[in-house]
Amino acid sequence: MILRQQEGSQFEKKVRAPLDVTDKFWSTKDRMFLQDIENRLADLIGSPAHADETCLVGTLTPPGGDSIADHLGLHVDTNAAHWRFCTAIIYLSSVSDGGHTVFPAAVEDGLPSEESEIAISAARTLLDLGIDHTDKARPSSASSCAAQELLAAASAGTGLAVTPETGTACIFWTRQDDGEIDPHSWHGGAPVLDDHSWKWTLQKFKEVPVWARGKHDVLAEFVRQTRLHVMSHV
Repeated sequence: MILRQQEGSQFEKKVRAPLDVTDKFWSTKDRMFLQDIENRLADLIGSPAHADETCLVGTLTPPGGDSIADHLGLHVDTNAAHWRFCTAIIYLSSVSDGGHTVFPAAVEDGLPSEESEIAISAARTLLDLGIDHTDKARPSSASSCAAQELLAAASAGTGLAVTPETGTACIFWTRQDDGEIDPHSWHGGAPVLDDHSWKWTLQKFKEVPVWARGKHDVLAEFVRQTRLHVMSHV
C-alpha cells in the first residue's frame, strides 16, 4: 500500500505515505484492513481514534547515512503536532544492520548510569529552551551544546535501542502523567547500514482529544488513564 501511494518515485531519502482509512484510493478490503489496525491500537492504548489526530503513516527508510545526526536527528513527537501524547511504531520488516529506534535518555531498570544522567540532563535542557528537535538547536548556544550531548549519547548506545523486527511494535508515551512532555521520550531512527535492507514501518501518532485540551489537569488525567489502561492489558 505504501508503494502504491508512491508509484513512480525513487527512494533516496525517507518516504512517508499517509494511509487514511477514508481515502477513495483504497479498496473496501484495504479500508477494512486499515480500520482494524486503528481499532486495535485504540483498544490497546485506551484512546479511540478521532478526527483531530493524523491517520496511520507508512514509512520507508532506505539504506544510507553514517550517524543519527547525519540521518534524521533526534526529536520528541510533539515537534510536529503539539497534542501528541503516544506513538506506536509497527515494524513491517526486519533490518539486519542498523535501523534501530533509539531513545538515548531512556532508563530501563534501576538507577541511571552516569552516561544516562548526562543524556537526561541534555534532554531536559532542550525542552526547557523550547527545542523539540536537535535540528532546531542554534549554533554556539546552550541548545547546541545539549543537542550534541544527546546525539553523542545516542551514537554511543546510551539508553534504549529497539531493533526493527517484522511483526513487532514499539509503543511509547510522549507525555508524562502530569501532561508535560517526557524528556525520556527523545528518540530517532538510526541509519540502515545494510545496503540490501529497507526499513518499513507503520506509525500512529495518538493525540489528546479536543475535550481534554481545555484544562491542564484534565489533559494530565487523560494521559495518566491511558498509561494505566495499557499497563493493565500487557
